Amino acid sequence: MVPPAECPNCGALREEFKKLDFEPSGNVYVSEEHIPRHKKRWECDVCGRVELSDELPAECASCGATKEHFSQLNGNSAE
Repeated sequence: MVPPAECPNCGALREEFKKLDFEPSGNVYVSEEHIPRHKKRWECDVCGRVELSDELPAECASCGATKEHFSQLNGNSAE
């Protein structure tokens, strides 16, 4: 999986992401500023990327697929 071009929360560029070589077990902690507050989750059916946005994304940030390739996932990212 390719990380996004930039973090939707803080704007960090793709080069700043670090890949985990293991599956975390137990609790994973992040700072409050990095917790998404969008109400809807959208999945790209081309690459599988999940976008967090209140509105349907116009384009996938990973593969460039158009909005027709997104479907809304059940559940919210934050209540």
